[in-house]
Amino acid sequence: MSSGTYAVTQYKAVTTPGGHMCLTASTSCTISGLTNGVTYVVRVQALTGAGWSAESSPSNAVTPRSSTTATLSITGSRGRGPERMTVQVKGTSTGLVGERVTMWFANAGEAPIPSKSTATIRPDGTFTWSRRANRDITLYAEAAGVRSNSVTVRVR
Repeated sequence: MSSGTYAVTQYKAVTTPGGHMCLTASTSCTISGLTNGVTYVVRVQALTGAGWSAESSPSNAVTPRSSTTATLSITGSRGRGPERMTVQVKGTSTGLVGERVTMWFANAGEAPIPSKSTATIRPDGTFTWSRRANRDITLYAEAAGVRSNSVTVRVR
């Protein structure tokens, strides 16, 4: 961005969406108030003796993520009534919104195998998954390299 014959005295960076802003005399600043999982672009303006410049082209898209350690936890239960031969899993997570969850399951005495169906972690950090099972089954979930606890659901 050219400042013409005037020196740049300040830069302003503004996000879309939200209009979050930072002002700085240097070429870097931290924009606060952003929401994890929301995608933003930033446009910059320079202030000189002639006033504010036109906005820059938008930056590459940036999606802030929580700096907390990602976690994944599940509970399992057997369906009721006509669904009693269905295993139902409810999961919660931190730091994994939007990630695909693969359920791994094993029948007694067998090695775990991944399910062909997956679940996606919702914005509130939860997900659900179910499948038919005619015997007891042990399960765990995995998303983005994070593994959950294991649960055993008794089908009979």
